[in-house]
Amino acid sequence: MHEFFEILSFEENSNQVWRIKPKSVSPEKVILYLHGGGYSKGFQNRHWKFISKLVDRTGFEVWAPDYPLSFTSSAEEVFNFLVPVYQKLLEKYDAEQIVLIGDSAGGGMSLALAELLVEKKIELPSQILLLSPWLDITLSNPQIDKFEKLDLIIDRKVLQALGTRYTGTLENTHFLVSPIYGQIKRLPAITVFVGSEEIFLPDCRKLKVRAESEPMVFNYREFKGMVHNWMFLPIPEADLALDMIINQIKLEPREFEDPVNTGAKFW
Repeated sequence: MHEFFEILSFEENSNQVWRIKPKSVSPEKVILYLHGGGYSKGFQNRHWKFISKLVDRTGFEVWAPDYPLSFTSSAEEVFNFLVPVYQKLLEKYDAEQIVLIGDSAGGGMSLALAELLVEKKIELPSQILLLSPWLDITLSNPQIDKFEKLDLIIDRKVLQALGTRYTGTLENTHFLVSPIYGQIKRLPAITVFVGSEEIFLPDCRKLKVRAESEPMVFNYREFKGMVHNWMFLPIPEADLALDMIINQIKLEPREFEDPVNTGAKFW
């Protein structure tokens, strides 16, 4: 990574925030990337590989916060870390230059962060990309039952236990842990990528239905036969998803699709 990118870091509330940017160009935008891992695991090798691809193919900078994990911190403590990080980002970039991306637990965290920014009246990023996002900490959607046998990646009971720890003293329907229950109508453009064989699919579809009733830009990308976080795997469908992610990141707000584009199932 060091050969091609400039890697910097700073500390916020005793946690590291990594900055990765290309050596050859001055970035026009910045990506705030929140990694997945069930709120209990830090960065994995797959995340760094994915971040490298984002920087290489966009020429943008990536900020990757190493946020507190659920074994030592609750959701409230995590957001007490993330909001100051985002505010530091606003000191270096205009809000319209910021793209918020998260995968899995980091996807839910990204949506929750955006909802919290609305509540705090802080300038919002230009758009949000949610990759196989965990949107309801309880995983109580009855439609999930039929996807449990299909999902070879995620163990529902394990995630529910991790979710309980992460929730802390909050209600499990609080938007910070279950952003599907938060207010979405004031949010910027949202793009969701989800596989048809993961237990997060029912809640992604539920979010899609909610977006259809709001005056917002919402792009929904459902990939048939794909498992959780397939975009990290060495398969052609991951390449297709990455191409679409890169293209979306590069768009300017005026180029976003009209509300609401909820189509696009990929076969």
